[in-house]
Amino acid sequence: MDTSAIVDTNVLIYAALSGIDVRRGVSEQLGIHRVFVPPLCVLRELEALRKSVRHASLALEMASRMDTLESEGSGGDDCIVSVASRTGMPVITDDAGLRARLRTMGIRTISMSRNGVFRYSRGRSLDGAEELSGPQGHKERGR
Repeated sequence: MDTSAIVDTNVLIYAALSGIDVRRGVSEQLGIHRVFVPPLCVLRELEALRKSVRHASLALEMASRMDTLESEGSGGDDCIVSVASRTGMPVITDDAGLRARLRTMGIRTISMSRNGVFRYSRGRSLDGAEELSGPQGHKERGR
C-alpha cells in the first residue's frame, strides 16, 4: 500500500472549512500514513487565494507544516499532474476534471465525501464504472 499521497488545494481548503482531519481519515480508512505532501505550487496557490477565498489562510497554515514536493508553476492542475507523474503518488482531490485526467494517465486518486469518507480510485472497469475502495476496503461501484 502507498505510504504517501499528494494533496490538492481544494482538499486543504475544505479540510480547513469543515474541520475534517484528512490525515487521520485517510490513514485510518485507506492505510496511507504520510498523507499530506503538497507540491510547492499548492502553497503558492493558497498564498494567492488568501485574500479572496475563505479559509485559504488556515489551509496555507496547515500545508506549511507538512512535507512538500518540488514543483514548477503557481498552482493548478498542470502542476499536480506533473508532480504526480514524476512521483507516481496518488492524488487526494475533489476536482472531478483533475481526477479524470489523472486516471486516464494511470495515476490513482482519492476523493473525500462531505462527511469525511475517503475513496481510493482503482481505475475503470470494462463497463466504464469506476471501482472504488471505501472504508475497510469494501469495493463499491461508482458512476
